[in-house]
Amino acid sequence: MANKKNIIRQIFVFILFLIFASFISTLLYRVIQKDWIIYREAEKKFKSEHYESAVKNLLLLLDKKFDQTLVIEKLLESYIRLDQKSNAKEILTAFLNQNEYKEYDKLADLCMRVGMFEESVKLYQNIVSSEPNNRRIRISFARALTASGRFEEAINEYRKILGEKL
Repeated sequence: MANKKNIIRQIFVFILFLIFASFISTLLYRVIQKDWIIYREAEKKFKSEHYESAVKNLLLLLDKKFDQTLVIEKLLESYIRLDQKSNAKEILTAFLNQNEYKEYDKLADLCMRVGMFEESVKLYQNIVSSEPNNRRIRISFARALTASGRFEEAINEYRKILGEKL
């Protein structure tokens, strides 16, 4: 009987320890990772189509230099869905001047979506020079050339993709 009570007491202490540990870890996460909590909240707002609220949170994170890749993409997508392309262009222009972005293909695609065709062409040129065999990038580059009115260059790029001799 005493052995049974001892086992129950140990189980009870272990459960209390787990509850305490989860409480402390949650508290520490909320104190240390405030920016992630703000980002997750912005993500929820974006998914529920509350884009204006998402933008407010994302702009806060942009000022804090939080993970730029995540913030910029979600912010631009929010502006596009709000049909505020001028705001998206302003953010993109500032970001292009900083040159801190690592995923240039996504940025080039976002430039295309807000009508910044020449900027998109420049980004794709850099990517194509470092990844000349990437067909997906070359097709996107040709599309950017077409959108910017550089038809002869676009035709040549499509021919390269098809393997034609120039």
